[in-house]
Amino acid sequence: MNKKITKGLSLLLLVVILLSSVPSFAATFPDVKPDYWAYSHIEKMVKLGMIKGHEDGTFKPKDNVTYLENLQMISGLITMTKEELNAGKMAYGSLLSELKIATWAQDAVVKCLYRGVISEAELREAEAKGLTATGTKFKPARLTISIYLAKAMGLEELANSKPVVSLPYKESLQIEGKYHRLLATLIDIGVLNPEGTGGGYFEPNAFVQRDAIAKMLSTGYDYLQKNPVKPVEKEEVTIRGTVSSVLSDAVRTYVTVKDRSNNDKAYFIEAKTKITVDNRTGTKDDIVKGQDIELTTLKDDLVVISLNVTSIEEDIKGIVKSISTSTNKIVIEDERDKAKTTELSVDKNTNILVNDKKGTLSDIKAGDSVGVIARNKLALDIEAKSKIREIEGTIKEIVKDTKGTTITHFIKITNAKDEVEEYEIDPKAYINRNKRSAVIEDLKLGDKVILELEYDLVIEIDANVVIKKVEGHITGINTRVSQGTMITMRNRETNKDEEYVLAKDVYIRIDNVVANSYDLKINYYANIVVEGNEIVEVFAESRSSNSSIIGKITSIDPRRNQFTISVDSFGQDGYTYGDLINVYTKADVIVRDINAINLEFKDLRKGDTVNIIGIYDGAVFAADIIMLLK
Repeated sequence: MNKKITKGLSLLLLVVILLSSVPSFAATFPDVKPDYWAYSHIEKMVKLGMIKGHEDGTFKPKDNVTYLENLQMISGLITMTKEELNAGKMAYGSLLSELKIATWAQDAVVKCLYRGVISEAELREAEAKGLTATGTKFKPARLTISIYLAKAMGLEELANSKPVVSLPYKESLQIEGKYHRLLATLIDIGVLNPEGTGGGYFEPNAFVQRDAIAKMLSTGYDYLQKNPVKPVEKEEVTIRGTVSSVLSDAVRTYVTVKDRSNNDKAYFIEAKTKITVDNRTGTKDDIVKGQDIELTTLKDDLVVISLNVTSIEEDIKGIVKSISTSTNKIVIEDERDKAKTTELSVDKNTNILVNDKKGTLSDIKAGDSVGVIARNKLALDIEAKSKIREIEGTIKEIVKDTKGTTITHFIKITNAKDEVEEYEIDPKAYINRNKRSAVIEDLKLGDKVILELEYDLVIEIDANVVIKKVEGHITGINTRVSQGTMITMRNRETNKDEEYVLAKDVYIRIDNVVANSYDLKINYYANIVVEGNEIVEVFAESRSSNSSIIGKITSIDPRRNQFTISVDSFGQDGYTYGDLINVYTKADVIVRDINAINLEFKDLRKGDTVNIIGIYDGAVFAADIIMLLK
């Protein structure tokens, strides 16, 4: 063999061997390369689940860390049991809702509150400064982030063991003395640089970038792996007795308990105190004088960890016998025992609903039915229904119950709030439809009705048929035995599917020729007349003109084989570049690429540019052919 060729092959083989020995790196984020100074810290923290990237797949290492992002990151250093986390959610759930803390950050905030990394007052202060708002431009200071990190690591005991500390930073005198030991501890374990950000400055009020916090977290995590924080063993004691008094100030609630030895002692209820009433979740507002109480606290401590009280409440249902607005008293006859009556007081805090509307005691009349929740003979909640009342709505369903010895009918209506209500119909109920005497079988779904009720029993129905016209494409036909044919229309005006039943005597014309229901087909364009939920007239066209549209796919619904495109080019009046149009595919739709190679619907992706040929009715584009351009 030629020596030059042999030498060349040997050299090539050597290069291949050398290259194969070089390790390969696959960066998690395109903007954090393997040679980036914080690459290893970021990768480690991401794999541990303590740091996440952005939705666009980038990390943005030079972005400043937000307040909630910081809590989310450092919470990964906090170990909590599932029971502790649930207790924290219960304790601080209302606070997070009040301050509108983003859902994604709530678990982290709960952990930090529960472990004392932050206080309720600090969280409220952060919210007041705009630090917790979504998309906020306000960021936490380096000092705040450092202190929170030290607390999350559980370094207080180690920091407090230092007799004297002297920070190496030039602006140490500007940093409050209570933080010096924690900062010195972070320096000792390598989380903070003794040189600061450069030139010996710590810059306590400066912001912290995402790459820097990744390095701090990574170092802190490594330290905790070698020096795990040992939890302090808690010695808990249980106190049993009776609530003597409950007082609250701006910070906390005090509950005084008379124990079994008849001694009174006050305890503190904090935000994280687990409160149950009859072993069910409750609040401090549920604690009242006279209740039996069992609480748990630490020995020689007054802070309540958990407590359970036994309520002395009554749930009363019956008929109002009398009302006195001068003495604010209501007398109720028990619904199960008419010989039993209960007199209750009503005060300004009593919540009163009359026929589902806010009311007062004077709105309730003798003979009304009521349900009352009372505590110590004081009515807390009263829900009253007038003996005779009217309900308006649209018929949603007529239910025929044949289980008993007699047939019972129920009517379901949709009210003005789009809520469904159901009532039993009195067999002797008087029924009118379109101002004519009628029977239950004459009522149709979609009828507008006024129901007259006596104690939730329908005694009169005044119904009126609702006539409307709908225009659009037929998107579904379902022929049901003994139930009529169900037609699904894509309403051109609302661009939503609506279902109607073909009336038995429906009048149908297709292409101006009289037809029957079997002649109707999916994708026919139709004008229909509807009474209630029944189609009484159909005027349909069997053919529609083909249209062509070019655009970019913005979303895909693979389950329904439909998608939405942003228009680039469309031969229809009224549509311009960027308009969104919904595209529905037919069962025999053809999908191809520009080389005429057949594809399937599942091959389409968001962002693809496509040319679609099909039928368009002004609201719905039904695709016959989809060509993938790029």
